[in-house]
Amino acid sequence: MFWKKNYKLKEKNMKNISEKQDQQIGRVIAAVILLGLSFYGLTHTHFYYIQYSFLAIAGLLSYIIVFGISNMKNLFRKPIHFFRTFVFVLIGSQLYGFLSAFLMGALSKILDIQTKANSAQENPWWFFIIIMPIALLGEEIFSITILDILRKKFNINALVASLITAIIFGLIHFGTYLGSSAWFTIVQIILVQGGARVWFNHAYLKTKSINTSWGVHYIYDLIAFVIGGIL
Repeated sequence: MFWKKNYKLKEKNMKNISEKQDQQIGRVIAAVILLGLSFYGLTHTHFYYIQYSFLAIAGLLSYIIVFGISNMKNLFRKPIHFFRTFVFVLIGSQLYGFLSAFLMGALSKILDIQTKANSAQENPWWFFIIIMPIALLGEEIFSITILDILRKKFNINALVASLITAIIFGLIHFGTYLGSSAWFTIVQIILVQGGARVWFNHAYLKTKSINTSWGVHYIYDLIAFVIGGIL
């Protein structure tokens, strides 16, 4: 009689675990769909810069769907080891970005391939002060949601999860940088934009706050646009 009750209890626990897993998978799928729709809206909507808020809004909602509102709030907690991590990641990402961009630029000339600059550089000055921080918050939430899903829901090693996230982050820039060669663009965006994402991910993981990666990402892009405008 005892073994029957014990068996039923185990069966009930297994059923509860299975139901929770199904719910988690459903939440992840819903979050991914929401992120996908927001990215589609970003790339297909042109209405007074409102499209630049889509990723931020959908990213926050996606994170809440998967991890809950309290964990979403914790993303914006006060960073730990902020200053040294911020300086290290900013300098490291800038050096990496310069070298990888220089390499791909030189390679494009050797192969006679036309590359494309980021059209955001053509925006008025106030875009980089008002709109760009919101747009980059969207990119951060988008990336961190994927990173944390891989780490926390699928138990993937942080480094591997960061690399997967970086590849995805690079690929969403395909339309922005598509030049005369699709394959070259794919290599370029994975190496340059994806590589920079690894640095931003490190800033988030090291300080346990999206504020750090967001800040580094903003200054990184701002410097790139300033240099691009000068050159």
